[in-house]
Amino acid sequence: MNRKAVRPRRCVNGKWLAQSASGTQRYASQIMASISRTPLVNDILLILPSDAVVPGWAENFPTVRSRFRGIVFEQIALPWLARGRHLYSLAGPAPLLKRNQTLVMHDAMPLRYPETFRPAFVAWYRIMYGLLSRTAKRIFTVSSFSRAELSDALGVSEQRFELAPCGADHIDVGVDESPAYRPPFPPHTFALMVGNLATHKNVGPVATALAEAGIPVAVVGAEQDRVFRRSVISESSNLKLLGRVDDAELQRLYADAGVLVASSRYEGFGIPIIEAGRLGCPTVFALGSALTEVAGDGGLGFDPGDNGECVKLVQDILADSSLRADLSARARANADRFSWDRSAATIFNDRTRVVRVLHVTETFAAGTGTAIIEYARATKNQGIESFLLAQDRGSGLLAEIIDSSPFVSAELVPPGLFKLWRALRRAAAAVRPEVIHLHSSLAGGIGRLQAFLPGRPAIVYTAHCFAFERRDISPIEKGFYHSAEAVLAHRTTAFICVGPHEAELARSFRSSAEVFNILNIFEARDVGALAASPEVIGCARVVTVGRVAPQKDPRMFVEIISALRRLRPVEATWIGNGEAQAQAVLTDNDVAVTGWLPAKEVPGAILGHTVYLHTGGWEASAPIAIFDAMNLGLPVVVRRNPAYRGVLPDEWQFDDVAAAVQMITALAEPAVRRTRIEAQFELLAKLRGRAPVAVLADIYRQIALAALTK
Repeated sequence: MNRKAVRPRRCVNGKWLAQSASGTQRYASQIMASISRTPLVNDILLILPSDAVVPGWAENFPTVRSRFRGIVFEQIALPWLARGRHLYSLAGPAPLLKRNQTLVMHDAMPLRYPETFRPAFVAWYRIMYGLLSRTAKRIFTVSSFSRAELSDALGVSEQRFELAPCGADHIDVGVDESPAYRPPFPPHTFALMVGNLATHKNVGPVATALAEAGIPVAVVGAEQDRVFRRSVISESSNLKLLGRVDDAELQRLYADAGVLVASSRYEGFGIPIIEAGRLGCPTVFALGSALTEVAGDGGLGFDPGDNGECVKLVQDILADSSLRADLSARARANADRFSWDRSAATIFNDRTRVVRVLHVTETFAAGTGTAIIEYARATKNQGIESFLLAQDRGSGLLAEIIDSSPFVSAELVPPGLFKLWRALRRAAAAVRPEVIHLHSSLAGGIGRLQAFLPGRPAIVYTAHCFAFERRDISPIEKGFYHSAEAVLAHRTTAFICVGPHEAELARSFRSSAEVFNILNIFEARDVGALAASPEVIGCARVVTVGRVAPQKDPRMFVEIISALRRLRPVEATWIGNGEAQAQAVLTDNDVAVTGWLPAKEVPGAILGHTVYLHTGGWEASAPIAIFDAMNLGLPVVVRRNPAYRGVLPDEWQFDDVAAAVQMITALAEPAVRRTRIEAQFELLAKLRGRAPVAVLADIYRQIALAALTK
């Protein structure tokens, strides 16, 4: 799909890029920076005023710059340039006459504390938000507190406001080691305050009280004369005003500070609390407003009218290292609740347009079947109607989901490629899908060879491992499969790949098809079982999940189990079934083969073991079963594979039987095992943050739109 061939359906009000940095501007920038890393970037036009300063992430977006700025740009030029498109205004003000828009209202502070602001601003705010709250298609806010406040102040239902909180993941991207940085006071001896000097922030009185009590205080923030009425604050030996700082210096300040003090009497969110929390800095916060909601149990609250209470709490934290360590750990955990990526996906989820997606596969089994189900689940409540056409290889998955599933309908096709061919034409005529999503090589070939399917749907292909990656076929066969995929790539609207390796291969075909990367990692399907992982001495029970086929190399699995049995008794289980000859290799060597189990029974079957061993010889990416095992607290040991680069650490992978035995034996030590399980949980959290499953619905819409414009 060519970026120039598709007219963006949406646009973003870029006025904030001409304003001084504050919380609302930070919010808009981080939301757009998140979107810039997703496939949605091609579907969004960034409309800029004449004086906008364009940051690096904006280079990924199509842009247009107006000749106007200020209110003329906002109320006249912007709606004209956005005509025919849905407009997003992420930083407050928006054009009054534009109805087809989504906006973010951060708080109701000008209506609750009008004396804090300049009268002209309050009057304009009251008129603008009063009208927009009744005309905008969708409205977001950043906290439950702000939702209740906006609802009450504007006289509209709370249901008008959806939640898309702030994040703080931008603050821990790397520490600036520049020698130019010097802490304002010795590390962990001072309190840090972050915010402007508006009177509602209460920075001046609280900072002065702390300094007078002998507590060093560093204040970061900018004055905003045009909007806010300012409080007065003066430097002293214990109080330093640092002004505005960049993220790198702010990061160092959070790391060096003993405690963050959030003193605001009224706040719609409070980004510094979770910024500090991500870096292990606890917070003393003013009770009331959104600060209580955001801080959670990662800090201590005080009455905003009692500066003495604030001073006492800060003194306690600075003097008690164990208290600070406990609050620091809780602050980190609390900050993990918030993510820019999740909020961006929430805002840009266009639920107004229903897209029908027909999933087609000749192998509804194991990881492929699970992935298709999860794709349908992830998009079910986001305006995507999923239909399934499949041939079942005896996994039982299709029968399990056919009655209660995320699919509008699910049809089982008898074996045979010609029967799948005919069934696809019938289904396309009946469903009239905008997108046909083909899964695995045979369905991918059948679907892409068909000419002029009813409705001219977009054709999406997921190989779930390209056939030419197989190691059990001859070079001639590999060449044939590679040539076939290269030709069929030119009959493909888009590739949805399951890992970076598969995405790289798809791009190598040099077709016009867009390539998307969706790592097959999903939320644990049995979260209650996470705590059930046994603490064992000796790795005596080994398990794997998958088809019993050459790709999974049951022979190597047996060789590893046999080598382990020469050291200690070992029970081994293979969950799945497959080729009779390959299955005999397992059973003849005392490996229990369960056959396919219902999906809801698999977590329990895995939990009874102590190590997850994966011997697959080739993969598209890390299989879903590996992530499931990690979700359940099982250490994983996997055979090295190019598809795992950038996904799984090298030290978890083995090249031969001896290395696998050594790794499994080492995991018999409780301390080693605990360390590995903790590392796996950390990796899962990072990978989920990268996985774009949350925006899969928007990917389908983008693909459907591209097909219509060709």
